[in-house]
Amino acid sequence: MIEYQYPRVKNPLGRDVWITAVEIHPGAKQAIHHIIAQDPVVLNGQQRGGNGGGNLAGFAPGMSPIVYPANTGVLFPKDADFVFQMHYTPNGQAVTDYSKVGFYFREATDPPKYPLRLTALTDFRFQIPPGAKEYGTTTTREVSRDMLVYNFMPHSHLRGKSGSMKVVYPDGKEETLLNVPKYDFNWQTVYEYQEPKKIPAGSKLVWTFSWDNSTQNPGNPDPTQPVKWGDQTFEEMGIGFVRFRYLDEEVGKPAPAQVTKTASN
Repeated sequence: MIEYQYPRVKNPLGRDVWITAVEIHPGAKQAIHHIIAQDPVVLNGQQRGGNGGGNLAGFAPGMSPIVYPANTGVLFPKDADFVFQMHYTPNGQAVTDYSKVGFYFREATDPPKYPLRLTALTDFRFQIPPGAKEYGTTTTREVSRDMLVYNFMPHSHLRGKSGSMKVVYPDGKEETLLNVPKYDFNWQTVYEYQEPKKIPAGSKLVWTFSWDNSTQNPGNPDPTQPVKWGDQTFEEMGIGFVRFRYLDEEVGKPAPAQVTKTASN
């Protein structure tokens, strides 16, 4: 087991830019599980200018370069650092990794119209029983502002079985937004809308994910053990990433005022 590595690189541009696409080229492919380009971080460890979800883009088997939707971007401040999450999987051989990443950007003098955001729905408290053929959890997130959803990406490890995202509208109507009946750890996919999906404020996003911890799962590291959340592939995750923008948010415009409702007699 190798703990995650977090190399940090200073922004070499010396100016603010808006990132619009990210292309990651893994070096030691035989030893790399994934690479994540995280949100920009300044010296005190705080994130600045990012998309709120912890990463700009990632690489895993099956993923293509990430191109943000037209007229969107993520601010990368001049005083921030690039931080990468490197997950290596030992294979019994010593290797040297020279991974590369390319950032495509727009100048701050010509910003995109809309800030792009990312959120993640997940349950950190699950415990999958030994031998369980199908064990699932559900996570719910309230939508506080009108949002436009561009894509979804499920992420799990070797026991991941299926995932679905649905929306419950304010009037109680439900709609399935994503259904992945056969999750494949070895070919992870971003599911992109041809036309972005509007989700009104007052709705709820509901993410349901299940795992197969049985002997019938050929990729299962050890079906005799209970499994909890963890970074390593013999542990588990069950994340539903959502990339979106708020409909009332534009670059260079003040944030909308928050309305406080009070009861009246």
